[in-house]
Amino acid sequence: MSNYPFLNDRIKQFSEDLGTGNLTLGDEAIGFSSFADVYADGDTFFYAITDGTRYEIGSGVFVTGVTNSIQRHAIINSDQNSNNI
Repeated sequence: MSNYPFLNDRIKQFSEDLGTGNLTLGDEAIGFSSFADVYADGDTFFYAITDGTRYEIGSGVFVTGVTNSIQRHAIINSDQNSNNI
């Protein structure tokens, strides 16, 4: 487990969650790795989310369980909600 956010390349997973809570992770995109391939439970990392129009950049924690998820920590930049959760 890392307390410092770090980056990995070529990770791309889908999520259908809306709003400001945790993101439940679905399938990875073809040709990409999943978060579980490179992060352990509790690892901190930077992420970027987009639906093709709106976006959010921040740091979060990878959480394993029945479904893997991203627990948002800090929003760095967003086109919504004044950069706040």
